[in-house]
Amino acid sequence: MLLVRVIGLFCILLLTPLLARAESVLDLSVQDSKTNLASMMQVLDVAYGERHEPYQILDGASWVPVEHTPAILAAPREQSSIWLRVVLSNDSDMPLYRWLEISPWALDEIDAWLLVPDTRQTVGHWRIGADVPVESRAVKTTRAVVPVSLSAKEQVLLLLHVRSNHRPALGVTSWNPVDFVIAERDRYQKHSVLFAIVLTLFVVLLLQHNLHYLLLACWMLALFVLEAEKEGYISYLLFSEQSDIGLNIRFMSSLLEKSLFIAASVFFLGLNKHPYWRWVPIGVLGVTFLASVTGFFLDGVAVRRLASGVHIFFALLWLCIVPAAMKISARWQPFLIGLLSLNWLITTLLVMSFALNIHYNLSFSLARVGIEIMVIMGLLLIYVLKQREYERMLELQLRESEKAERDRLERAVAQRTQELNQALDAAHKADASKTKFLSRVTHDLKSPLTSIMGYSQLLSTEQGKTGQMSHIIYDSASHMLNLINRLIDYARDVTSIEMNEVDLYLHAFINNVSHEGRILAGKNNNGFRLEIDELLPSVIRCDETLLREILLNLLDNAAKYTVNGDITLRIYDKNTHESKKGSVLQLVCEVEDTGCGIDAEEHDQLFDPFFRVSDKGEGAGLGLAIVKELVERMQGHVGLNSAPNKGTCVRFTVPVKPGREDAGIAVLKSPTRMLPLYNADGLEAWVVEDSEQIRHLLYTELSELGFAVETFTDAESAIDALQSKDTMPDIILTDYRLPKASGGAVLEAARAIDPLVPVLLLSATWYLQPERQKTGECYTALLGKPVDLARLRHEVARACGLADIQASNSSEAHSSGSVTASSIAINEDSIQQLEVWLELGAVTDITEWCEQLGKQHPESACFAEELNALAQRGDFKAIHRRLLELG
Repeated sequence: MLLVRVIGLFCILLLTPLLARAESVLDLSVQDSKTNLASMMQVLDVAYGERHEPYQILDGASWVPVEHTPAILAAPREQSSIWLRVVLSNDSDMPLYRWLEISPWALDEIDAWLLVPDTRQTVGHWRIGADVPVESRAVKTTRAVVPVSLSAKEQVLLLLHVRSNHRPALGVTSWNPVDFVIAERDRYQKHSVLFAIVLTLFVVLLLQHNLHYLLLACWMLALFVLEAEKEGYISYLLFSEQSDIGLNIRFMSSLLEKSLFIAASVFFLGLNKHPYWRWVPIGVLGVTFLASVTGFFLDGVAVRRLASGVHIFFALLWLCIVPAAMKISARWQPFLIGLLSLNWLITTLLVMSFALNIHYNLSFSLARVGIEIMVIMGLLLIYVLKQREYERMLELQLRESEKAERDRLERAVAQRTQELNQALDAAHKADASKTKFLSRVTHDLKSPLTSIMGYSQLLSTEQGKTGQMSHIIYDSASHMLNLINRLIDYARDVTSIEMNEVDLYLHAFINNVSHEGRILAGKNNNGFRLEIDELLPSVIRCDETLLREILLNLLDNAAKYTVNGDITLRIYDKNTHESKKGSVLQLVCEVEDTGCGIDAEEHDQLFDPFFRVSDKGEGAGLGLAIVKELVERMQGHVGLNSAPNKGTCVRFTVPVKPGREDAGIAVLKSPTRMLPLYNADGLEAWVVEDSEQIRHLLYTELSELGFAVETFTDAESAIDALQSKDTMPDIILTDYRLPKASGGAVLEAARAIDPLVPVLLLSATWYLQPERQKTGECYTALLGKPVDLARLRHEVARACGLADIQASNSSEAHSSGSVTASSIAINEDSIQQLEVWLELGAVTDITEWCEQLGKQHPESACFAEELNALAQRGDFKAIHRRLLELG
């Protein structure tokens, strides 16, 4: 009996290696998708870098059943290479077609062979795994699937070679292809619906423009990317050409999810204002960035080990945050800590599961996504409730503040009412003081201008260029006086500028403006050119002050931005150019320069107040804005054309009416006492003028000089008189534009009879006529309109050879009107006040003083008139000498 036992034991020892080498047989016809077929196979563990052919592995190696060593199927975070084999059979009476799924899908490389068991002849060979593109696989899916087709009662040997750098587990399941497709479709649908929900929440939170919402949105999105990449969705859809990118995506999204969780915890727990914890979000995001970049330079094993270390560090860091958060006393703080602790517990368990490889599988976790979304929604709810409480608290505080403010205002109103009653009385007094101040300012501002205008009137009697320039000074001073009057009106709360339309000689007005334009242009060495339409009327009706201010602003602006160039002032009637007729003229004025020019993008802003093209120029940027306002006040419009380095042309159009030539505008304003005195002693003078008012003016003026004057309304009647009379007049004054024949016809007729008879031309537009070059030198003198009476008298006297009798008359008047100190009774205080006004140049005050002196002391009337005349002439030194003579 003992011998039998020994022999049996010996036989078992001999048969054990043979039994180990025998292939396991699996009947696929009875297997379902829930059974792990790997546990029924034989396994062989080899070195990662070794390469073997199938026949070498099958014949020369020692295989071990998996059920004896099940731990061999797991090799987490290390490079491994194992072989599996099993005989697959179809014991049914029907052909069998199955898909064998090898999980997890992220295994790097899997080779599968189907061999004939006896002959080891290869029936099929497939290469699958994460490193193999989906397009190169037999079954087009991200899963690792091997197709197996068996006839009834057929057997094949399945040989698998699995290579990976992380194998948490290994499973082989058998699927009916239809069931596999249905299960995969259902899984895609669930994940797609979840993705739509997550994406919608992400967009909604993002549109709130709130940092708390943004952190939650990014946290939720990072979580979904992590779970989606566990199924390979992201790498397959976005990086199908790079099969090895999936590990880095999972690595980065997992770190980003943890860092955003910590950042959200800091903000929701109110630690973002803590002196130390507020820097934690920046720190964890920085660590995430550095680790993610490092992951691209490490292999799979090192990346997973780095991920484990960072995750554990983040978990411990969050625990350190909790004590600081618990110190904050707030109503919702315990609920926030509870929700965040729940999420921390779940993520920590997953990290430990991954680190220790305990029940860890690389698949989409609906439970985790659902729980974390619930946590996020809970945080949102609490945050909204906190915001509402905060708003209600602010509203309550606002109401209390409003009530307190209302009570304070009621008390203040009562007190203020009393103060206002007192202030009203003070305001009446201040208004009276203001009126007095404005009266004084009026004198102080106007007095210097009065002196300027007085001296310019004195100079206007001079011959030559001095007299001409004095008229320009007088016009500019008059324009400034109008501006001062408007400024004073503004100070008196008269804010609206009334249009003051007057009749003016257009050509004389433009000529004076062009003189100032030449002076402005000459500052930067620019040339100036005036182009005026010869068809423009002589007299127009408009606001002279506004029109002058517009033109001077444009000329000044052009002169500032033009150096060594040209400035052109161009004036014409738009209706004439467009062949239109009407009672209203469309006066077009253009100021064109060759300056730096302006970019097209800035054209719309040029007329805005304080806008300047360049900071290098002078001024405050108000010139064009004032021009636009004044043009619109005149019912016109303004436009601009400009290009860089080519220059600028500003054009404005204003409606004006044709004016009426009368005595009110026909002469330049000059004091009568300053006009030279002559005695014609009955010489005969003819006046040819179609305007009745100017004809009467010239008749009166020449009659005062002692001429016998005869007037004519047109050239024809004057020519008939010349041809019918035996004697010629001593002098002829004629206009150029007459109803039929022009003044040139009168000149020709007179010279034809007597070549020496003086003929003076008196016209506003003669210098624009084409006959100027032909006949200009035949006139004895050329006088423009409005008439300068002083020059008229000089030219008439020169033409007729009259002597100036003003000096002798002035001498006689002085001797007859002189007074001595003994004949005048003036107190010392009055004389001191007069000396103060002399120092200030207050002409108005001096003239008023003289009038009062004449009324209070009739015996001093002649002396007062003498001082008044000197004051109006601006001769303050002569007044001072006369005061010294009084002793």
